[in-house]
Amino acid sequence: MKLNKDGLDLLVDYFASLDDPRIDRTKKYDMMTIIFIIIFGLGCGVRSWIGFHDLAVLNQDWLKCFIDLDSVPSKDTIARFMRAVDPVKINECFMNWVQAAVSSLKGNIIPIDGKTIRSAFDACKEKTGLHLVTAWNAQLGLSLGQVQTPEKSNEITAIPILLDMLNIDGAIVTIDAMGCQKKIAKKIIEKKGDYYLALKGNQPETLSMVKSLLDEKYEQRETFSSSCFFEASPEYGHGRIENRRAFQLPAVLIPQDLSEWSGLQSVVMVESERHDPKSKTFATERRYYLSSRPVNAREALESIRAHWGIESMHWQLDVTYHEDMSTIRAGNAAANLNILTKFVLSALRREGKALKLSGPRMQRYFAHTSQIALREKVLFGQPLSEQ
Repeated sequence: MKLNKDGLDLLVDYFASLDDPRIDRTKKYDMMTIIFIIIFGLGCGVRSWIGFHDLAVLNQDWLKCFIDLDSVPSKDTIARFMRAVDPVKINECFMNWVQAAVSSLKGNIIPIDGKTIRSAFDACKEKTGLHLVTAWNAQLGLSLGQVQTPEKSNEITAIPILLDMLNIDGAIVTIDAMGCQKKIAKKIIEKKGDYYLALKGNQPETLSMVKSLLDEKYEQRETFSSSCFFEASPEYGHGRIENRRAFQLPAVLIPQDLSEWSGLQSVVMVESERHDPKSKTFATERRYYLSSRPVNAREALESIRAHWGIESMHWQLDVTYHEDMSTIRAGNAAANLNILTKFVLSALRREGKALKLSGPRMQRYFAHTSQIALREKVLFGQPLSEQ
């Protein structure tokens, strides 16, 4: 392999722990050659085995600057490798890159959420859709790692495993109602993090107590300190106006014992009010949360709002990379492509943020043969902490 000391060596380091699943006599192409072609293809928006092959043929001269490529791996060679390689090992390699990108998560907001890759479902082979639980860095727009589960209900067991993989010391973890569990709250506190956990019907008694307190005291909010209530500036978009408010009180005001929730300090209500000027309709929604943070309604609203960032990442996987429409499902291919796509998406977002370009525009810039410097910066860019 022709290594660019300042570039490809760094990428190789991230994947140093990856085991090549192929037997020796079939290793015509180096493992990193195949991975590099796939990462390059994903950066250009390619999502098929034949697409990876064709793009490598069209860019063979440029790719030769970094890898041995006298001939290009066939689509079947690329597919067989991605079906066989262990997704757990690929995820470890991805996290090597994350650790180089972010030395500390202190002060960061870390949403955790699951997504099902529906295209991985295969009724003929009795194969269920692939469900992945991912941790996200809201400030940097960066996926931090993931755990694969057989189905959505297993998020409860997957989240503690994912938390064990991360250093969340000083970070704020946000999780939707599925992850609102006493064991998960305890795990976050043990890892020296903080949390905002959404309360819904799976914790009926706790929800009833929190809702009763916050709804009653909300009408008297002027009598509490200014840190208990915060209203954000109105947001305008999609033809409507949206106002968001947060009301937060110390958990000790609830008369019942909530000591089983480790580290619990406060309870939060977020009220969203949507106004559609055209139809002249109003819609109000209230959501409730448990938190280990002291009362600071502004922080609470901003942290809970930041959870939307992981949904944005899921949206990009579906809309920009058409993940749910992909026909790639055999073996480990769907899981491995999901991990490598997040690797590329994070790198594109890093540079796109500086250039003020959307995901699809970054793909077009990256794919253009004249954008050599941008290609190398995305593939071999410095860690985010050094940007």
